[in-house]
Amino acid sequence: MGKGNKTKVDTTADYKAAVTATKEKTPGEKLLEEQSAKTLGWAAKGDFRNPREGGLFVNYADPALLHEHRALMRNAGGQGIYGLGTADPNYLASVKEVQDAENERADAGQYEADIREGIGSAAGAAGSAEGADLARKATVLGVTSDMYRNESNKPKWWQMLLSSASQIGAGWATSGFKT
Repeated sequence: MGKGNKTKVDTTADYKAAVTATKEKTPGEKLLEEQSAKTLGWAAKGDFRNPREGGLFVNYADPALLHEHRALMRNAGGQGIYGLGTADPNYLASVKEVQDAENERADAGQYEADIREGIGSAAGAAGSAEGADLARKATVLGVTSDMYRNESNKPKWWQMLLSSASQIGAGWATSGFKT
């Protein structure tokens, strides 16, 4: 009986190569993880005065334009309480103070909402990076387990020998071969 030209598949080497590949992240995943970690680390400190340190870019242009618009409306003259003729200057000053306080609360609320949204986005990005990592590992695990299953399901030499012997024995029994 001659030897066949079969090449043995080294599933261990393939598995090790696949596991090594699961540790390699794409540049996009690395950047996503770094940015989200930076933002979430900054948020954990609790000092929200400088959002750029956390990688957040808060919109300062709209609140500045809104403040400017409010000042222009107040000085337009002839509108609201300012259009009542000669009002008491103390009263007008107190109205301006109340309006300024309301505007500051509105601006602070918008700033807080922007920070909250940025932190939420960072948390979502961290979850997306984690999901991509798990998906890559699950894919490699599926591929390598299929390779291992296929290799382990191949009959061994002794199984092939027994199978051949049982077929020969069954053939003798059915053909009525007598010894």
